[in-house]
Amino acid sequence: MALWKRATTVPAPVVVQPSQSFEGSEGAWSTFNVGVGTPLQYFHVLASTQSSETWVLDPLGCQPSDPTNCPQLRGAQPFNGQQSRGFLFNASNTYKQAGVYSLDLEKNLNYTGNGVYGYDVVALNGGNGSADGASLNGQVVASIASKDYFLGMFGLGIRPTSFSSSAASVPSFIQTIRANNLIPSLSYGFTAGAVYRNKQVFANLVLGGFDQSRFTNPNISFSFGAGDAAPLTIGVQSIVAENTLLGTASFTATTGGHLSVIDSSVPQLWLPKAICDQMEQALGLMYQPDSDLYLINDTMHARLSSLKPSFTFKFGNTQYDTGAANSTNIVVPYSAFDLKVGWPTYSTDQNYFPIRRATQNNQNTIGRALLQEAYIVVDHERRNFTIGQALFPDPLPEQRIVTIHPKGADTDDSKSLSGGAIAGIVVGAIAGILLLAAAIFWWMRRRKSQRTKAAELADTQKRMSEANGMDKNEHEYGDRTQTNSHAGTAELGSGRDHQISELAGGSAYAPDRKDAHGGRHSQLTELPSPVPVFEMMGDTPQRGHAGTYSSTPGSPYSRGPSPYNTESSPGGTR
Repeated sequence: MALWKRATTVPAPVVVQPSQSFEGSEGAWSTFNVGVGTPLQYFHVLASTQSSETWVLDPLGCQPSDPTNCPQLRGAQPFNGQQSRGFLFNASNTYKQAGVYSLDLEKNLNYTGNGVYGYDVVALNGGNGSADGASLNGQVVASIASKDYFLGMFGLGIRPTSFSSSAASVPSFIQTIRANNLIPSLSYGFTAGAVYRNKQVFANLVLGGFDQSRFTNPNISFSFGAGDAAPLTIGVQSIVAENTLLGTASFTATTGGHLSVIDSSVPQLWLPKAICDQMEQALGLMYQPDSDLYLINDTMHARLSSLKPSFTFKFGNTQYDTGAANSTNIVVPYSAFDLKVGWPTYSTDQNYFPIRRATQNNQNTIGRALLQEAYIVVDHERRNFTIGQALFPDPLPEQRIVTIHPKGADTDDSKSLSGGAIAGIVVGAIAGILLLAAAIFWWMRRRKSQRTKAAELADTQKRMSEANGMDKNEHEYGDRTQTNSHAGTAELGSGRDHQISELAGGSAYAPDRKDAHGGRHSQLTELPSPVPVFEMMGDTPQRGHAGTYSSTPGSPYSRGPSPYNTESSPGGTR
Protein backbone atom coordinates (compact mmCIF):
# COMPACT_ATOMS: atom_id res chain seq x y z
CA MET A 1 0.00 0.00 0.00
CA ALA A 2 1.42 3.36 -1.00
CA LEU A 3 1.79 5.96 1.70
CA TRP A 4 1.28 9.61 0.83
CA LYS A 5 2.29 12.69 2.76
CA ARG A 6 -0.73 14.27 4.40
CA ALA A 7 -2.00 17.17 2.32
CA THR A 8 -1.66 20.60 3.83
CA THR A 9 -3.38 23.78 2.78
CA VAL A 10 -0.98 26.26 1.24
CA PRO A 11 -2.19 29.86 1.49
CA ALA A 12 -2.22 31.98 -1.62
CA PRO A 13 0.22 34.87 -2.06
CA VAL A 14 -1.02 38.31 -1.06
CA VAL A 15 -1.03 40.88 -3.86
CA VAL A 16 -0.59 44.29 -2.23
CA GLN A 17 -2.70 46.85 -4.05
CA PRO A 18 -0.91 50.09 -5.09
CA SER A 19 -2.35 53.43 -4.04
CA GLN A 20 -2.89 54.51 -7.67
CA SER A 21 -0.70 57.57 -6.98
CA PHE A 22 2.84 58.67 -7.89
CA GLU A 23 4.50 60.74 -5.19
CA GLY A 24 7.90 61.89 -3.94
CA SER A 25 10.35 64.80 -3.82
CA GLU A 26 13.16 63.32 -5.95
CA GLY A 27 11.07 61.66 -8.62
CA ALA A 28 7.54 60.35 -9.04
CA TRP A 29 7.17 56.96 -7.34
CA SER A 30 4.30 54.52 -7.16
CA THR A 31 3.18 54.06 -3.53
CA PHE A 32 1.10 51.65 -1.44
CA ASN A 33 -1.74 52.44 0.95
CA VAL A 34 -0.95 51.15 4.47
CA GLY A 35 -3.26 51.42 7.49
CA VAL A 36 -1.93 51.88 11.03
CA GLY A 37 -3.74 51.81 14.39
CA THR A 38 -7.31 51.22 15.56
CA PRO A 39 -9.23 52.69 13.86
CA LEU A 40 -6.98 52.60 10.84
CA GLN A 41 -5.14 55.75 9.79
CA TYR A 42 -3.93 55.52 6.19
CA PHE A 43 -0.63 56.59 4.65
CA HIS A 44 0.91 56.29 1.19
CA VAL A 45 4.33 54.69 1.62
CA LEU A 46 7.10 53.17 -0.46
CA ALA A 47 8.09 49.51 -0.44
CA SER A 48 11.53 49.05 1.13
CA THR A 49 13.66 46.03 0.27
CA GLN A 50 16.10 47.00 3.03
CA SER A 51 13.85 47.83 6.00
CA SER A 52 11.90 45.47 8.26
CA GLU A 53 9.68 48.14 9.83
CA THR A 54 6.71 50.34 8.96
CA TRP A 55 7.34 54.09 8.90
CA VAL A 56 4.69 56.79 8.53
CA LEU A 57 4.62 60.57 8.79
CA ASP A 58 4.79 62.17 12.23
CA PRO A 59 2.78 65.39 12.79
CA LEU A 60 6.09 67.20 13.45
CA GLY A 61 7.20 66.33 9.92
CA CYS A 62 5.39 69.37 8.57
CA GLN A 63 6.15 72.81 10.03
CA PRO A 64 4.30 76.11 9.56
CA SER A 65 6.98 77.25 7.11
CA ASP A 66 6.36 74.24 4.88
CA PRO A 67 3.83 74.21 2.05
CA THR A 68 0.26 73.89 3.29
CA ASN A 69 -0.11 70.57 1.49
CA CYS A 70 3.01 69.16 3.16
CA PRO A 71 1.17 66.30 4.96
CA GLN A 72 -0.44 65.21 1.71
CA LEU A 73 2.88 65.47 -0.18
CA ARG A 74 4.41 63.22 2.46
CA GLY A 75 1.73 60.55 2.21
CA ALA A 76 -0.77 61.32 5.00
CA GLN A 77 -4.37 60.54 4.01
CA PRO A 78 -7.63 61.97 5.39
CA PHE A 79 -8.66 60.73 8.85
CA ASN A 80 -11.99 61.35 10.56
CA GLY A 81 -13.17 63.45 7.67
CA GLN A 82 -10.22 65.83 7.45
CA GLN A 83 -6.65 65.91 6.16
CA SER A 84 -4.32 64.17 8.59
CA ARG A 85 -1.14 65.91 9.75
CA GLY A 86 0.52 62.59 10.55
CA PHE A 87 0.04 59.53 12.72
CA LEU A 88 -2.00 60.35 15.82
CA PHE A 89 -1.04 57.58 18.21
CA ASN A 90 -3.37 58.98 20.88
CA ALA A 91 -6.26 58.24 18.51
CA SER A 92 -5.35 54.54 18.31
CA ASN A 93 -6.83 52.11 20.83
CA THR A 94 -4.10 49.53 20.20
CA TYR A 95 -0.94 51.67 20.26
CA LYS A 96 1.86 51.00 22.75
CA GLN A 97 4.78 53.41 22.72
CA ALA A 98 8.38 52.15 22.87
CA GLY A 99 10.30 55.44 22.76
CA VAL A 100 12.28 57.75 20.48
CA TYR A 101 15.14 56.13 18.57
CA SER A 102 17.45 57.11 15.71
CA LEU A 103 16.65 56.10 12.15
CA ASP A 104 19.75 54.14 11.19
CA LEU A 105 18.44 52.47 8.06
CA GLU A 106 20.54 54.58 5.66
CA LYS A 107 23.21 55.95 7.96
CA ASN A 108 25.88 54.74 5.51
CA LEU A 109 24.38 57.20 3.02
CA ASN A 110 24.37 60.01 5.59
CA TYR A 111 20.58 59.99 6.08
CA THR A 112 19.68 61.18 9.57
CA GLY A 113 16.61 61.52 11.76
CA ASN A 114 14.70 60.14 14.72
CA GLY A 115 11.48 58.19 14.95
CA VAL A 116 8.83 57.80 17.63
CA TYR A 117 8.60 54.03 17.90
CA GLY A 118 5.75 51.91 19.17
CA TYR A 119 3.67 48.79 18.53
CA ASP A 120 0.35 48.85 16.72
CA VAL A 121 -1.85 47.31 14.05
CA VAL A 122 -0.54 47.42 10.47
CA ALA A 123 -3.00 46.64 7.69
CA LEU A 124 -2.72 45.97 3.96
CA ASN A 125 -5.48 46.08 1.35
CA GLY A 126 -7.98 47.62 3.77
CA GLY A 127 -7.22 45.20 6.61
CA ASN A 128 -9.24 42.28 7.94
CA GLY A 129 -12.71 42.10 6.46
CA SER A 130 -11.63 43.42 3.06
CA ALA A 131 -10.91 41.33 0.00
CA ASP A 132 -7.32 40.08 0.30
CA GLY A 133 -6.95 42.30 3.36
CA ALA A 134 -4.66 41.50 6.27
CA SER A 135 -4.21 43.18 9.67
CA LEU A 136 -1.47 42.29 12.15
CA ASN A 137 -1.30 43.59 15.71
CA GLY A 138 1.87 44.36 17.66
CA GLN A 139 3.89 45.48 14.63
CA VAL A 140 6.81 47.90 14.95
CA VAL A 141 5.71 51.33 13.76
CA ALA A 142 7.79 54.53 13.65
CA SER A 143 6.39 57.99 13.01
CA ILE A 144 9.09 60.07 11.30
CA ALA A 145 9.64 63.78 10.83
CA SER A 146 13.03 63.86 9.04
CA LYS A 147 12.76 64.99 5.42
CA ASP A 148 15.69 62.74 4.49
CA TYR A 149 12.98 60.07 4.41
CA PHE A 150 10.35 62.13 2.62
CA LEU A 151 7.77 59.34 2.37
CA GLY A 152 7.12 56.55 4.83
CA MET A 153 7.90 52.96 3.97
CA PHE A 154 6.70 49.43 4.33
CA GLY A 155 9.58 47.05 5.11
CA LEU A 156 10.01 43.77 3.23
CA GLY A 157 12.98 42.54 5.27
CA ILE A 158 13.01 39.88 7.98
CA ARG A 159 15.47 41.36 10.48
CA PRO A 160 13.67 41.53 13.84
CA THR A 161 13.63 44.84 15.73
CA SER A 162 14.96 45.09 19.27
CA PHE A 163 15.14 48.32 21.26
CA SER A 164 17.69 47.08 23.79
CA SER A 165 19.92 44.11 24.49
CA SER A 166 17.52 42.96 27.20
CA ALA A 167 14.29 43.47 25.25
CA ALA A 168 12.73 40.71 23.22
CA SER A 169 13.06 41.17 19.47
CA VAL A 170 9.91 41.79 17.44
CA PRO A 171 9.54 39.95 14.12
CA SER A 172 8.88 41.91 10.94
CA PHE A 173 5.53 42.13 9.18
CA ILE A 174 6.44 39.53 6.57
CA GLN A 175 7.64 37.13 9.28
CA THR A 176 4.43 37.56 11.26
CA ILE A 177 2.09 37.18 8.31
CA ARG A 178 3.97 34.00 7.36
CA ALA A 179 3.80 32.68 10.96
CA ASN A 180 0.02 33.18 10.80
CA ASN A 181 -0.09 31.07 7.62
CA LEU A 182 -1.46 33.97 5.57
CA ILE A 183 1.25 33.70 2.90
CA PRO A 184 2.99 30.53 1.66
CA SER A 185 6.61 31.53 2.36
CA LEU A 186 9.02 34.26 3.41
CA SER A 187 9.35 35.69 -0.08
CA TYR A 188 8.11 38.45 -2.34
CA GLY A 189 8.20 39.86 -5.86
CA PHE A 190 8.48 43.59 -6.52
CA THR A 191 8.92 46.21 -9.22
CA ALA A 192 8.75 49.93 -8.50
CA GLY A 193 6.35 50.94 -11.28
CA ALA A 194 6.98 53.50 -14.04
CA VAL A 195 5.11 56.77 -14.44
CA TYR A 196 6.62 57.23 -17.94
CA ARG A 197 5.49 53.83 -19.32
CA ASN A 198 2.22 53.39 -21.24
CA LYS A 199 -0.34 55.49 -19.36
CA GLN A 200 1.45 55.03 -16.06
CA VAL A 201 2.27 51.59 -14.74
CA PHE A 202 1.91 51.13 -10.99
CA ALA A 203 4.22 49.21 -8.72
CA ASN A 204 3.69 45.49 -8.27
CA LEU A 205 4.20 43.80 -4.89
CA VAL A 206 3.35 40.16 -4.14
CA LEU A 207 4.01 38.62 -0.71
CA GLY A 208 4.74 34.89 -0.90
CA GLY A 209 5.13 34.83 -4.67
CA PHE A 210 5.60 36.95 -7.79
CA ASP A 211 3.77 38.13 -10.89
CA GLN A 212 5.24 36.32 -13.88
CA SER A 213 3.41 38.62 -16.30
CA ARG A 214 5.55 41.58 -15.24
CA PHE A 215 9.06 40.40 -16.14
CA THR A 216 11.26 38.11 -18.15
CA ASN A 217 12.61 35.24 -16.11
CA PRO A 218 16.41 35.24 -16.48
CA ASN A 219 16.70 31.66 -15.16
CA ILE A 220 19.49 32.62 -12.81
CA SER A 221 19.46 33.52 -9.13
CA PHE A 222 21.97 35.16 -6.83
CA SER A 223 22.85 34.23 -3.27
CA PHE A 224 22.32 36.56 -0.35
CA GLY A 225 25.17 38.63 1.02
CA ALA A 226 27.20 37.20 3.87
CA GLY A 227 25.64 39.43 6.54
CA ASP A 228 22.03 40.07 7.48
CA ALA A 229 22.52 43.82 7.06
CA ALA A 230 22.72 43.68 3.25
CA PRO A 231 21.19 40.45 1.93
CA LEU A 232 20.51 41.78 -1.58
CA THR A 233 24.15 42.28 -2.48
CA ILE A 234 24.84 41.93 -6.19
CA GLY A 235 27.81 42.30 -8.52
CA VAL A 236 27.63 45.25 -10.94
CA GLN A 237 29.90 43.80 -13.60
CA SER A 238 29.53 46.46 -16.25
CA ILE A 239 27.57 49.57 -17.22
CA VAL A 240 27.41 50.43 -20.92
CA ALA A 241 25.43 53.29 -22.47
CA GLU A 242 24.41 53.82 -26.09
CA ASN A 243 23.44 57.06 -27.86
CA THR A 244 25.24 59.30 -25.40
CA LEU A 245 27.00 62.55 -26.33
CA LEU A 246 30.08 60.37 -26.87
CA GLY A 247 28.24 57.57 -28.67
CA THR A 248 28.59 54.16 -27.00
CA ALA A 249 30.38 54.46 -23.69
CA SER A 250 31.49 51.89 -21.13
CA PHE A 251 31.58 53.42 -17.67
CA THR A 252 33.32 50.40 -16.11
CA ALA A 253 36.00 49.71 -18.70
CA THR A 254 38.71 51.27 -16.55
CA THR A 255 37.26 50.78 -13.07
CA GLY A 256 35.98 47.23 -13.40
CA GLY A 257 32.95 45.91 -11.57
CA HIS A 258 31.90 46.42 -7.96
CA LEU A 259 29.50 45.01 -5.38
CA SER A 260 26.34 46.93 -4.62
CA VAL A 261 23.17 46.59 -2.52
CA ILE A 262 19.70 46.66 -4.05
CA ASP A 263 17.73 49.07 -1.86
CA SER A 264 14.39 50.52 -2.92
CA SER A 265 14.35 52.82 0.13
CA VAL A 266 16.44 55.38 -1.77
CA PRO A 267 15.73 56.77 -5.25
CA GLN A 268 19.23 57.09 -6.71
CA LEU A 269 22.06 54.82 -7.76
CA TRP A 270 25.12 55.34 -5.57
CA LEU A 271 28.12 54.56 -7.80
CA PRO A 272 31.90 54.86 -7.42
CA LYS A 273 33.01 58.43 -8.10
CA ALA A 274 35.05 57.40 -11.15
CA ILE A 275 31.90 56.03 -12.80
CA CYS A 276 29.94 59.18 -11.91
CA ASP A 277 32.66 61.33 -13.48
CA GLN A 278 32.45 59.41 -16.77
CA MET A 279 28.66 59.69 -16.81
CA GLU A 280 28.94 63.39 -16.17
CA GLN A 281 30.98 63.83 -19.37
CA ALA A 282 28.97 61.46 -21.55
CA LEU A 283 25.61 62.98 -20.55
CA GLY A 284 26.44 66.63 -19.97
CA LEU A 285 25.51 66.52 -16.27
CA MET A 286 26.23 69.25 -13.73
CA TYR A 287 27.31 68.19 -10.28
CA GLN A 288 25.90 70.30 -7.42
CA PRO A 289 28.00 70.05 -4.25
CA ASP A 290 25.29 71.58 -2.02
CA SER A 291 22.77 68.86 -2.83
CA ASP A 292 25.21 66.18 -4.01
CA LEU A 293 22.98 65.75 -7.05
CA TYR A 294 23.59 65.88 -10.81
CA LEU A 295 21.35 68.46 -12.51
CA ILE A 296 20.62 68.80 -16.23
CA ASN A 297 19.98 72.19 -17.81
CA ASP A 298 17.15 72.69 -20.26
CA THR A 299 19.36 72.61 -23.37
CA MET A 300 21.04 69.38 -22.43
CA HIS A 301 17.75 67.90 -21.29
CA ALA A 302 16.26 68.54 -24.73
CA ARG A 303 19.26 66.96 -26.44
CA LEU A 304 19.25 63.85 -24.28
CA SER A 305 15.51 63.50 -24.79
CA SER A 306 16.20 63.49 -28.52
CA LEU A 307 19.14 61.08 -28.36
CA LYS A 308 17.29 58.71 -26.04
CA PRO A 309 20.30 57.00 -24.51
CA SER A 310 19.90 53.55 -23.02
CA PHE A 311 21.92 51.98 -20.23
CA THR A 312 22.72 48.28 -19.90
CA PHE A 313 23.59 47.05 -16.41
CA LYS A 314 25.16 43.62 -16.26
CA PHE A 315 24.59 41.94 -12.90
CA GLY A 316 26.15 38.78 -11.53
CA ASN A 317 26.77 36.95 -8.29
CA THR A 318 30.22 38.54 -8.09
CA GLN A 319 31.72 41.76 -9.38
CA TYR A 320 33.75 39.82 -11.94
CA ASP A 321 32.33 38.91 -15.33
CA THR A 322 32.34 35.12 -15.59
CA GLY A 323 30.24 34.83 -18.75
CA ALA A 324 26.70 35.38 -19.96
CA ALA A 325 25.44 32.18 -18.35
CA ASN A 326 26.23 33.58 -14.91
CA SER A 327 24.79 37.06 -15.34
CA THR A 328 21.71 38.98 -16.36
CA ASN A 329 21.28 42.30 -18.16
CA ILE A 330 18.83 45.06 -17.28
CA VAL A 331 18.32 47.69 -19.97
CA VAL A 332 17.17 51.08 -18.68
CA PRO A 333 15.91 53.79 -21.06
CA TYR A 334 16.78 57.43 -20.46
CA SER A 335 13.14 58.12 -19.55
CA ALA A 336 13.62 56.07 -16.37
CA PHE A 337 16.45 58.39 -15.31
CA ASP A 338 14.80 61.60 -16.52
CA LEU A 339 13.65 62.78 -13.08
CA LYS A 340 12.79 66.02 -11.32
CA VAL A 341 13.79 67.12 -7.83
CA GLY A 342 11.85 69.81 -5.98
CA TRP A 343 10.90 70.81 -2.47
CA PRO A 344 12.45 70.42 0.09
CA THR A 345 15.77 70.22 -1.83
CA TYR A 346 14.92 73.03 -4.28
CA SER A 347 12.15 75.59 -4.22
CA THR A 348 11.28 74.82 -7.85
CA ASP A 349 11.53 71.58 -9.79
CA GLN A 350 14.85 70.84 -11.47
CA ASN A 351 15.78 68.18 -14.02
CA TYR A 352 18.29 65.76 -12.53
CA PHE A 353 19.95 62.44 -13.23
CA PRO A 354 19.61 59.96 -10.31
CA ILE A 355 23.20 59.07 -9.49
CA ARG A 356 25.15 59.84 -6.31
CA ARG A 357 28.84 59.62 -5.51
CA ALA A 358 29.81 56.67 -3.34
CA THR A 359 33.02 57.50 -1.50
CA GLN A 360 33.09 54.16 0.36
CA ASN A 361 32.32 50.63 -0.78
CA ASN A 362 29.48 50.32 1.75
CA GLN A 363 27.70 53.19 -0.02
CA ASN A 364 27.35 51.40 -3.37
CA THR A 365 23.57 51.15 -3.84
CA ILE A 366 21.11 50.28 -6.60
CA GLY A 367 18.06 52.41 -5.76
CA ARG A 368 14.49 52.27 -7.01
CA ALA A 369 15.21 54.30 -10.17
CA LEU A 370 16.59 51.10 -11.71
CA LEU A 371 13.79 48.98 -10.18
CA GLN A 372 11.37 50.81 -12.46
CA GLU A 373 12.80 48.65 -15.26
CA ALA A 374 13.55 45.54 -13.22
CA TYR A 375 11.51 43.00 -11.26
CA ILE A 376 13.12 41.43 -8.21
CA VAL A 377 12.07 38.15 -6.61
CA VAL A 378 13.42 37.58 -3.10
CA ASP A 379 13.31 34.23 -1.31
CA HIS A 380 14.37 34.68 2.33
CA GLU A 381 14.00 30.97 3.11
CA ARG A 382 16.43 29.84 0.44
CA ARG A 383 18.54 33.00 0.80
CA ASN A 384 18.61 33.92 -2.84
CA PHE A 385 17.03 36.38 -5.24
CA THR A 386 16.48 36.99 -8.94
CA ILE A 387 16.36 40.22 -10.91
CA GLY A 388 14.81 40.26 -14.37
CA GLN A 389 13.85 42.76 -17.04
CA ALA A 390 10.44 44.33 -16.36
CA LEU A 391 7.84 44.08 -19.12
CA PHE A 392 5.44 46.81 -20.24
CA PRO A 393 3.10 45.46 -22.92
CA ASP A 394 0.23 47.81 -23.73
CA PRO A 395 -2.25 46.97 -22.42
CA LEU A 396 -0.80 45.08 -19.47
CA PRO A 397 -1.86 41.42 -19.40
CA GLU A 398 -3.74 39.78 -16.57
CA GLN A 399 -1.63 38.96 -13.55
CA ARG A 400 0.05 35.55 -13.45
CA ILE A 401 0.68 35.05 -9.76
CA VAL A 402 3.14 32.26 -8.98
CA THR A 403 3.39 30.83 -5.48
CA ILE A 404 6.81 30.41 -3.88
CA HIS A 405 6.42 27.38 -1.63
CA PRO A 406 8.21 27.14 1.70
CA LYS A 407 11.58 25.49 1.74
CA GLY A 408 11.23 21.70 1.95
CA ALA A 409 7.57 21.64 0.93
CA ASP A 410 6.16 19.09 -1.54
CA THR A 411 5.08 21.22 -4.50
CA ASP A 412 4.00 18.37 -6.79
CA ASP A 413 0.22 18.58 -6.97
CA SER A 414 0.06 15.17 -8.59
CA LYS A 415 1.66 13.67 -5.47
CA SER A 416 4.16 11.77 -7.59
CA LEU A 417 6.90 9.98 -5.73
CA SER A 418 10.34 11.42 -5.50
CA GLY A 419 13.22 10.01 -7.51
CA GLY A 420 14.62 8.28 -4.41
CA ALA A 421 11.32 6.62 -3.63
CA ILE A 422 10.89 5.48 -7.22
CA ALA A 423 14.41 4.04 -7.23
CA GLY A 424 13.63 2.20 -3.99
CA ILE A 425 10.50 0.70 -5.49
CA VAL A 426 12.38 -0.42 -8.61
CA VAL A 427 15.12 -2.07 -6.56
CA GLY A 428 12.54 -3.75 -4.34
CA ALA A 429 10.57 -5.00 -7.34
CA ILE A 430 13.68 -6.49 -8.97
CA ALA A 431 14.63 -8.20 -5.72
CA GLY A 432 11.12 -9.58 -5.41
CA ILE A 433 11.21 -10.95 -8.96
CA LEU A 434 14.53 -12.67 -8.32
CA LEU A 435 13.22 -14.23 -5.11
CA LEU A 436 10.10 -15.44 -6.92
CA ALA A 437 12.15 -16.97 -9.72
CA ALA A 438 14.37 -18.77 -7.19
CA ALA A 439 11.30 -20.10 -5.37
CA ILE A 440 9.77 -21.41 -8.62
CA PHE A 441 13.04 -23.11 -9.58
CA TRP A 442 13.31 -24.76 -6.14
CA TRP A 443 9.67 -25.91 -6.27
CA MET A 444 10.02 -27.45 -9.72
CA ARG A 445 13.20 -29.26 -8.75
CA ARG A 446 11.62 -30.59 -5.57
CA ARG A 447 8.53 -31.73 -7.42
CA LYS A 448 10.65 -33.59 -9.98
CA SER A 449 12.54 -35.33 -7.16
CA GLN A 450 9.31 -36.33 -5.44
CA ARG A 451 7.90 -37.76 -8.67
CA THR A 452 11.06 -39.83 -9.11
CA LYS A 453 10.83 -41.22 -5.58
CA ALA A 454 7.12 -41.97 -6.01
CA ALA A 455 7.84 -43.92 -9.17
CA GLU A 456 10.57 -45.90 -7.43
CA LEU A 457 8.23 -46.74 -4.53
CA ALA A 458 5.49 -47.84 -6.90
CA ASP A 459 7.93 -50.11 -8.73
CA THR A 460 9.15 -51.61 -5.45
CA GLN A 461 5.56 -52.25 -4.33
CA LYS A 462 4.77 -53.95 -7.57
CA ARG A 463 7.76 -56.28 -7.29
CA MET A 464 6.94 -57.12 -3.67
CA SER A 465 3.30 -57.76 -4.50
CA GLU A 466 4.36 -60.19 -7.20
CA ALA A 467 6.71 -61.90 -4.76
CA ASN A 468 3.99 -62.06 -2.13
CA GLY A 469 1.65 -63.72 -4.55
CA MET A 470 4.18 -66.46 -5.15
CA ASP A 471 4.54 -67.14 -1.40
CA LYS A 472 0.80 -67.54 -1.00
CA ASN A 473 0.69 -70.10 -3.75
CA GLU A 474 3.36 -72.17 -2.00
CA HIS A 475 1.90 -71.82 1.50
CA GLU A 476 -0.01 -74.86 2.77
CA TYR A 477 -2.00 -74.77 5.97
CA GLY A 478 -1.76 -77.56 8.50
CA ASP A 479 1.41 -79.54 8.93
CA ARG A 480 3.15 -78.13 5.94
CA THR A 481 6.24 -76.06 6.23
CA GLN A 482 6.10 -72.32 5.21
CA THR A 483 8.35 -71.36 2.49
CA ASN A 484 7.79 -67.58 2.94
CA SER A 485 11.24 -66.26 3.13
CA HIS A 486 10.03 -63.20 5.07
CA ALA A 487 8.41 -65.20 7.92
CA GLY A 488 10.11 -66.44 11.01
CA THR A 489 10.56 -70.24 11.60
CA ALA A 490 7.26 -71.79 12.66
CA GLU A 491 6.76 -74.74 14.95
CA LEU A 492 5.15 -77.65 13.29
CA GLY A 493 1.82 -78.82 14.70
CA SER A 494 1.13 -75.58 16.53
CA GLY A 495 -2.44 -75.70 15.39
CA ARG A 496 -2.39 -71.99 14.40
CA ASP A 497 -2.51 -70.50 10.96
CA HIS A 498 0.25 -68.10 10.12
CA GLN A 499 -1.15 -64.75 8.91
CA ILE A 500 0.10 -62.19 6.50
CA SER A 501 -0.61 -58.86 8.18
CA GLU A 502 -0.78 -55.56 6.27
CA LEU A 503 0.19 -52.72 8.51
CA ALA A 504 -1.75 -49.53 8.32
CA GLY A 505 -0.21 -46.11 8.44
CA GLY A 506 2.61 -46.61 6.00
CA SER A 507 5.22 -48.21 8.30
CA ALA A 508 7.64 -50.27 6.28
CA TYR A 509 8.53 -52.57 9.15
CA ALA A 510 6.94 -53.82 12.42
CA PRO A 511 8.21 -56.34 15.07
CA ASP A 512 6.46 -59.66 15.78
CA ARG A 513 3.51 -59.51 18.19
CA LYS A 514 2.49 -62.16 20.74
CA ASP A 515 -0.98 -63.54 20.27
CA ALA A 516 -3.45 -64.62 22.95
CA HIS A 517 -1.88 -68.02 23.16
CA GLY A 518 1.55 -66.73 23.81
CA GLY A 519 2.75 -67.58 20.37
CA ARG A 520 4.26 -65.23 17.86
CA HIS A 521 2.86 -64.43 14.49
CA SER A 522 5.41 -63.63 11.88
CA GLN A 523 4.10 -60.65 9.96
CA LEU A 524 4.76 -59.90 6.35
CA THR A 525 4.78 -56.18 6.08
CA GLU A 526 3.35 -54.80 2.87
CA LEU A 527 4.75 -51.46 1.75
CA PRO A 528 2.11 -48.75 1.64
CA SER A 529 0.71 -47.27 -1.50
CA PRO A 530 2.24 -43.96 -2.54
CA VAL A 531 0.79 -41.15 -0.46
CA PRO A 532 -0.20 -38.00 -2.39
CA VAL A 533 2.47 -35.34 -1.98
CA PHE A 534 1.21 -32.11 -0.36
CA GLU A 535 3.52 -29.27 -1.24
CA MET A 536 4.39 -26.92 1.61
CA MET A 537 4.15 -23.21 1.00
CA GLY A 538 7.45 -21.64 0.08
CA ASP A 539 8.86 -18.59 1.83
CA THR A 540 6.85 -15.60 0.72
CA PRO A 541 9.08 -12.59 0.08
CA GLN A 542 8.28 -9.80 2.54
CA ARG A 543 7.44 -6.44 0.98
CA GLY A 544 10.27 -4.09 1.70
CA HIS A 545 10.06 -0.33 2.17
CA ALA A 546 10.22 1.41 -1.11
CA GLY A 547 11.99 4.36 0.41
CA THR A 548 11.12 7.51 2.24
CA TYR A 549 9.10 10.19 0.57
CA SER A 550 10.85 13.45 0.02
CA SER A 551 9.71 16.85 -1.27
CA THR A 552 11.36 18.95 -3.98
CA PRO A 553 10.53 22.49 -4.01
CA GLY A 554 9.95 24.46 -7.05
CA SER A 555 10.76 28.23 -8.14
CA PRO A 556 11.93 29.42 -11.39
CA TYR A 557 14.23 30.33 -8.55
CA SER A 558 15.00 27.26 -8.13
CA ARG A 559 14.83 30.99 -6.65
CA GLY A 560 14.82 28.98 -7.09
CA PRO A 561 15.27 30.07 -7.14
CA SER A 562 12.26 32.12 -6.50
CA PRO A 563 12.23 32.27 -9.90
CA TYR A 564 12.05 29.35 -9.10
CA ASN A 565 12.62 26.55 -7.61
CA THR A 566 10.10 27.37 -7.08
CA GLU A 567 11.74 24.90 -4.13
CA SER A 568 10.86 27.43 -6.94
CA SER A 569 11.89 30.94 -7.17
CA PRO A 570 12.44 32.13 -10.70
CA GLY A 571 15.71 31.50 -12.17
CA GLY A 572 18.01 29.11 -10.67
CA THR A 573 19.31 26.82 -8.04
CA ARG A 574 17.30 26.55 -4.91
